[in-house]
Amino acid sequence: MSQRKAKVDKQTFVLKRHTVVSGTITNVRNYGAFVELEGGLSGLLHISQITYDRIESLEKIFQIGQQVKVMILDHDRVSNRLALSTKVLEENPGDMLKNMELVFEKAEEVGKKYVARLEEDRKAREAAAKDIVAGLGGAMEMSGADQILTVADSIESILASIVSEPAEGSTL
Repeated sequence: MSQRKAKVDKQTFVLKRHTVVSGTITNVRNYGAFVELEGGLSGLLHISQITYDRIESLEKIFQIGQQVKVMILDHDRVSNRLALSTKVLEENPGDMLKNMELVFEKAEEVGKKYVARLEEDRKAREAAAKDIVAGLGGAMEMSGADQILTVADSIESILASIVSEPAEGSTL
């Protein structure tokens, strides 16, 4: 058992998705920056997850040894890899380039808002799925080919109500 593995096992309760954590930049590459978290585990802050704005040079943004705050997007326990983001901590697109310190000051607050939006979106998708299933409910009591045809007809009618017919004289 390695020392790193032991540290990871100890820190798993902290490494929860969508948690804001502090870390130190340990390496900067053209594709992203590596961040060592307080528990000793490192993760990648991919260039696409730093800001919504275009980045010309990561070396101009981050220096080795710099303290940062990031949100954990994903933790692959099998390969012990962390996907990190600062982009989701921006109140406004481009804040990481304009005022990085302000982003870090408000990281926990903005992170909570981000998680709340994700939860609202999840609930909305769940409600929409329940509505679709409820609309197909009568078809679920049948069996065999009749059920498949009824479900297909229901889906077709739902799609037809969404897609409007083209205006007279227009072609698709």
